[in-house]
Amino acid sequence: MSASEERKKYLWEKFIYAAKSFGKAGTRSDYPGVPKEQQLSIDLGNKKSFSIIGKILNWIENKLKFLFPRYNLFTEVGTEERKVIATNTKVKYFSQEEQFEHALYIDEENKDLKLYSLKGKLYDTRGKISKTRKDCVAYVITLDGKLVVHEHIDVGKSEYAYRHSTLAGGKPVICSGLMKVIDGKIAYIDNNSGHYKPKEANLYNAIKKLEGLFSQDAKVTYLGSLELLRKQIPFICRIPHTQESVEKFLKRMEKKGKDGLTKYQRHFTQVKEHNSQYRQLLFLKSYKPIPILDGDNSEVIKMKVEHSVRKIIGADYGHKPVIHKNKEDHVWVDIDFNYEDDCKRLTKILDLKGLSYIIQNNKKEGEYTVSMVKDNIEELIKNTLQINIDSVELLDQQRNKRAIES
Repeated sequence: MSASEERKKYLWEKFIYAAKSFGKAGTRSDYPGVPKEQQLSIDLGNKKSFSIIGKILNWIENKLKFLFPRYNLFTEVGTEERKVIATNTKVKYFSQEEQFEHALYIDEENKDLKLYSLKGKLYDTRGKISKTRKDCVAYVITLDGKLVVHEHIDVGKSEYAYRHSTLAGGKPVICSGLMKVIDGKIAYIDNNSGHYKPKEANLYNAIKKLEGLFSQDAKVTYLGSLELLRKQIPFICRIPHTQESVEKFLKRMEKKGKDGLTKYQRHFTQVKEHNSQYRQLLFLKSYKPIPILDGDNSEVIKMKVEHSVRKIIGADYGHKPVIHKNKEDHVWVDIDFNYEDDCKRLTKILDLKGLSYIIQNNKKEGEYTVSMVKDNIEELIKNTLQINIDSVELLDQQRNKRAIES
C-alpha cells in the first residue's frame, strides 16, 4: 500500500470513528465514582479551552498534528490495530490484568507511607527515562483510583509504543503525567501528558489522591498549554520548567478568589457548564420534531408545540409547559412552567440560539414564565423545534386550567 493510499485509509477510518464516538468522548465516562467534569478523556481535538491564548495554542497544535499525522491520536482509538501512521509501530493498551501488574501499592514502613510494586518491592524510578526526562516514569490515575506507571517508550524504539493511553487502556483518567519516585516516596510530579492534557485542577486532584506519599523536598511542575506545546518540539523540549513545592502548589490552588471559589473549583465549574451545553448541542442535533398534520386544528398544533418544548428541554410528561399570548401586550408570547429547572433548561437553549427573553417568577402561583416577542418565538418554533406553522397567531388562546397534564 502506498503512502497516499494509507493516508486515505487512515482519514476514512478517522472520519468513521469520529462520527460514531466523538460525542461519547466529549461527554466522558459514566463511571459513578468521579464527576464527569473531573474526568479526562483522550484529546481528539475536542478539549475546551477557557482562554483566548489556550484556543490559539490548541489551534496551532491541531495544525501541527495535521502536518505530522503520526502524532494524531485518532490512529489509536479509531482502529483496533492502533498502528501509528507512517510507521510499523503499534500503541500498546494495557488490559485490566496488565494494569494490575504495573500499578503501585501503598504500604507503611515505620509509620511512613511508601509506594511498592506488585511483588512487594520498594518502588524506585532511578535509572528509568520518560520523554527524555531522567529518573522518571509516565503515570496515570485511573477512575477507580489505581496508580499505573511505566516508562514512556516512543515510536520506533520497539514493536509497541508506550504512552499515557497505554497505561489507561485508552480510557478516561483522573490525571496523567510524569513522576519521579525515590525509595518509595514521590520526589517529583507533573502533568506532562499530550494525550490527556491535564489542567492544574486535575494535577491538584492527583496530588490530593497521593497525599502522604511525597518526600519533604518534593517538587511539582504544572505545564500550561504553551509549555505542553513546547514539549513536543525536540530542540527546545529539554528546557527546564518552573518547579514549586507541594505545599506551595496546594496553597495556591486552595486560595479562594473574589467569587468565593478556589482555583480548582472554578475550573471544574467551567468544565461542568461546558459539558452541559455540549450535551444540549448534541441533543439539538438529534432532535426529531413532532409533525403537524393537515387536519390539526389550532388547539392541537398548540399542544404539539408545547410537547416539543417539553421534549427539547428533557422534561417529564407531567412537566408540559403552557404557551399563550401575553394578556397585557399581544406582541409578547408567554411560556409557563411549574418547575424552575425546566425554565432554566429552556433559557440555556435560548442563550445558545441567541434569542432574547424575559423571565418572570410568580411566587404566589409557583409559576415560572419565559416571555418572548413574536419574532423570537416564531424562530424558536420553526428553527429550533423545527415545526412549520404559518404564524404564532394560533397560540392566541386563553389559558385553560391544568386539570389534565400530559
